[in-house]
Amino acid sequence: MYSPRYAGDYVIINSIAIGNREVVLGENRNHRDGLQYMCGLIRPQTVMETPGLALSGSDFFEAMEILPLVLEREVCSSDYLTILSLYHDYIRSQRDRVGYELSRLPLRDRIYTENDCRQNSWEGDLLDEIIVLCAESLQPEYRIGNFQFVRITGGEGVFEDAADNAVLFGETIFTGQRGIWKRGNVLGVLSENQYPDWLLDLLYAEEDLAERKEVVTHG
Repeated sequence: MYSPRYAGDYVIINSIAIGNREVVLGENRNHRDGLQYMCGLIRPQTVMETPGLALSGSDFFEAMEILPLVLEREVCSSDYLTILSLYHDYIRSQRDRVGYELSRLPLRDRIYTENDCRQNSWEGDLLDEIIVLCAESLQPEYRIGNFQFVRITGGEGVFEDAADNAVLFGETIFTGQRGIWKRGNVLGVLSENQYPDWLLDLLYAEEDLAERKEVVTHG
């Protein structure tokens, strides 16, 4: 049975997710002021509203299903064509922002599969492991290897017998942003012999920083 989605008092009649925002077009035929049409941006709650979480665009689909949503830059009007024009402007703006973000990547890594994993998603606990996300679970613009690697830090999904919809918390290694995922979208634990050079460089830098802190702490 179809269940309509809402943005405030408006039924969403069209939408598209680009980056870490969903552009929405809404309708409320019974609006008391006659402002029947609405356009805006939707995002999941972030670190300031949900303690311990920040969200990158690559895990937007997951967060939309799990976290409460926030409506931004809402504009309402009685003129459908005015709102439709704004809807297209918001889409172009999001496209340009994400395009600029991705153009600054120092590299675009290949897509990783189960063949690159030493452990399937249903085998063993995932806490503190570097896991590989299924590329198809990411938004199309983020389906590159850079965004597939996550260091798992907690959540009910870390346990071996966790259900596919169990929640995982972690950090996207390439961006350093924390986020939320589902166990069912994990391909497995990345094999050490499949670590790309950029990942090794980041891990070596982390180890070096930890050693320096240890020296400072203990003199």
